[in-house]
Amino acid sequence: MLVIRTVCTTDWKGRPDHRVVLIAKIAVGAHEFEDRVAAVAAMNEDILKWMVVDIASQELLAMNEDDGWHTEPVVSPDIDENWELHRASSLLITKTPDAIEKMWADTGEARWEMQAQDEFSRKFSRKFVENIGDSDICTTVYHLLTDDLESVLD
Repeated sequence: MLVIRTVCTTDWKGRPDHRVVLIAKIAVGAHEFEDRVAAVAAMNEDILKWMVVDIASQELLAMNEDDGWHTEPVVSPDIDENWELHRASSLLITKTPDAIEKMWADTGEARWEMQAQDEFSRKFSRKFVENIGDSDICTTVYHLLTDDLESVLD
């Protein structure tokens, strides 16, 4: 079973750019249910990882915005070039998955998880959307597929 993340960004002219990442390959075992549980766990772990990196990036941008009072960045790359990585790691350690997902939804201008048609679908596929510019959109979709690339939902 394969866990795949597809990221599609679309610019203001509607031109798409796709990236496909293999998150996990779950060996086919004797129990299909256990394979699905492992695949869903891999999907959810990856979702949390990219969410905390995105949250840290948004926080750094917010701290360094020109508010008219500060002329120097609050967190300078010269001081700690790994600030975002440290912040993301801290969030993974100190926050629950629900808290991380809420923080991700609350940071940035417009981002949300698309609602699945039913709870069964949500377990095996998750979709996220965020506006990344004036009319630019980024869509991130997670798929669980069998090794012959058939959807787990089928």
